[in-house]
Amino acid sequence: MWNFSVKPDPRLMGESSIWSIFVYGLGGLANEYFVFNRIWEKHILLRIIINLIYTYAWEYGFGVILTAVGGCPWDYTDRRWNLHGLITLEYAPAWILAGLLNERMAYLLQSIYWGPRKIPVKVE
Repeated sequence: MWNFSVKPDPRLMGESSIWSIFVYGLGGLANEYFVFNRIWEKHILLRIIINLIYTYAWEYGFGVILTAVGGCPWDYTDRRWNLHGLITLEYAPAWILAGLLNERMAYLLQSIYWGPRKIPVKVE
C-alpha cells in the first residue's frame, strides 16, 4: 500500500518476506495480550503512545535480530527520521491506525464466546 500511495499502480505490486508474517503477526498477538491485560482502561491518547512505542520497539528489536543473521527484509535508510534503517517515524500514522484497529478487532473477538454451550441442568 505504501508503494501505491507514492506511485499509484492498480496491480498493487510490492515485495515482502516470510519473516514479515512472523514479525508482525506475532507482534499483533502480543500487543493484543498487552492491551487487554495492562492498558485497556487507560485514556485513548495514552494507549496510542504506548502502542506506538511498543510497535517501534518490537520492529526495531526484530530488525536487529534479523540484521544480525542477514535476513532483515526491510531497510528504511532512505526514509526521513529513521533509526539505523530499522524503523522510521514516517510510518507513525499507519502504526497508530493499525494499533487502534487491532484494539477494536481484539475487543470484538474477545466478546465472542468460543466454547461449548452449557445447558443448565434442572435439579429436582
